[in-house]
Amino acid sequence: VTAAATTNVSFDELTMAQALMEIKTSRPKAKSIVMQDPSETPTTKTIPISSKV
Repeated sequence: VTAAATTNVSFDELTMAQALMEIKTSRPKAKSIVMQDPSETPTTKTIPISSKV
């Protein structure tokens, strides 16, 4: 004796599943990840402004 499993899928669920599959297949796949060490911390230089009176 085998029991048949029935699945009720709504139209919205089917549409969402199709949309998710489309997103998954259209998204570019990353081939590698590049990690970069931060370079030197940025420095600020103050330039005095001469005022003419």
